[in-house]
Amino acid sequence: MGQRDRRSALTRAWTSAAFLSAVSLACPTWSQAEKGSAQSPVAHTINIGDQKVRLTVETFGAGGLRFLNLHENESTSVLAARDVLKSLPGTLITVHNKGTRLISFTLDGQTFTFDPNRIFTDAGIERSLRKYGPYSPSAHHQIAILRGAILEMLEDQASPLVIALHNNTPGDYSILEYLPSGSEAQSAKEVFVNPALSPDDFFLVTAPALFAKLRSAKFNVVLQSETPVDDGSLSVWFQQQHRPYANVEALPTHQAVQRSMLGAIAAP
Repeated sequence: MGQRDRRSALTRAWTSAAFLSAVSLACPTWSQAEKGSAQSPVAHTINIGDQKVRLTVETFGAGGLRFLNLHENESTSVLAARDVLKSLPGTLITVHNKGTRLISFTLDGQTFTFDPNRIFTDAGIERSLRKYGPYSPSAHHQIAILRGAILEMLEDQASPLVIALHNNTPGDYSILEYLPSGSEAQSAKEVFVNPALSPDDFFLVTAPALFAKLRSAKFNVVLQSETPVDDGSLSVWFQQQHRPYANVEALPTHQAVQRSMLGAIAAP
């Protein structure tokens, strides 16, 4: 069976009821003392050329995990995270730039465009700029400032696990890309696919313990290779730093599914 045929078969087999039945036992129950209580958001503005990119930090109670959304148009993932943070402590960091996935700015009379999830290595910044338009060292430096600001917010070792929030497009990016015949196979060390679930709803993690936990709970999950392809994504940076990280992918119409996924990985 080809990869597209396999995708179709898995998608046909999946239903929301099957998913919720499969993962209902994985969602945590929190005491009243542990529940998050949202504080007023704090905004940080980063100047990139002629544009202002806003990093907003929302705190829900003391301590807890950190959730990060890099693509403002992937809003379902943020709604799912806020749902989870109503009942557990944690921090939600979001990147804001006119509601778009890509960020564009003008510098020295040129317009530059980049993907904010391709800036966490120098190779990634250059590749992203060249993909969408011109490249210059000055533009590279401006983007590196944003990278530094985001990473500074993720440095708190008291809360080591960072959870990145993403939504994907049907037929464009799924766990099937990490199978041996897939485009992302080189970046995968282990892959677990549950045929009862949508292949578009999956985790990418850097720690074997996280992979084992999620596989045991029957979620679709990829353990990233120790030497993934350097595309500049945040998962690559965390792998290089040997730090635990989870990327939570789901379709934009699967808010309840993504909420269950986030609850499962946040469970002790």
